[in-house]
Amino acid sequence: MLNENDRRCLEDFMPFIDGNPRRIKRIINVFNLSRRIAELRCEVSPQLTAKILKMVILVEQWPYRMAWLLQLIEDVNQMSSHSLEVTKMNQFLGECFRRDEVRPDELSWDMICRVGILEVYRRVVSELSMSNVDSSNMGSIDSDPQLFEGLLLCNGNDKNSSSEIPYAITVQDLRPLGCNTEGGENETSLRSYMFNLPHAVTDKVSIMMSKTLHQHHLVRRSESLDEEEEDDDVVNGSDDSSEIRGSGGNSGGGSGDFSSGYENDDTDDGKEGG
Repeated sequence: MLNENDRRCLEDFMPFIDGNPRRIKRIINVFNLSRRIAELRCEVSPQLTAKILKMVILVEQWPYRMAWLLQLIEDVNQMSSHSLEVTKMNQFLGECFRRDEVRPDELSWDMICRVGILEVYRRVVSELSMSNVDSSNMGSIDSDPQLFEGLLLCNGNDKNSSSEIPYAITVQDLRPLGCNTEGGENETSLRSYMFNLPHAVTDKVSIMMSKTLHQHHLVRRSESLDEEEEDDDVVNGSDDSSEIRGSGGNSGGGSGDFSSGYENDDTDDGKEGG
């Protein structure tokens, strides 16, 4: 059953729920299960339960977008953990953020943690998920995308909130299990309580992520090669122009000699006539 804090948080989240009675019942059932498991694993704070409830709603109504967001966070975390910064994913991240937002020598994981989950979704996940050829079919399983961003922005503990508990979900909250963790951190990761995320969706998104990054890499590589060819054409064009100008000068000189030859012929003819 929901306690007073849970009911207040649910009241904040209701504007973002589509109103389907079956879905609301499923959200409450999954939340009760997740909270009970959390209570068995660790000492549960009101903030953790509020985040679990918010996460359950996000996964239940937007499984496709959440699968992309989770896959991105997992990939970046693994690459940074193994010092693999020169990858297709990191090249894509560098293009999604402005130069003044990328700090020198900053790991990609630290960067996405710093900019926040909403900016990561808007600049990276949205671009990746919607650029995939299969996105039109898979995206239809999600609810209104504007409500998704609205729920991500809903952080609690403000004048518009019924709850005094802050429940903003961060990139760290969605970190992969078992990655650079020290005792007890797995229990506070929201991934431990995502029981309503379909495995078929996550498996599909994992494949789509790899294909999309590969296609993006090929496009950027092709553009780079085209730019190099254009630069070579400009350089070669300049050399050809110089050669043409040089050959034109010699032709002019030849024409002058040919004209003087005529003058000499006229002079000789005059002498002969005399």
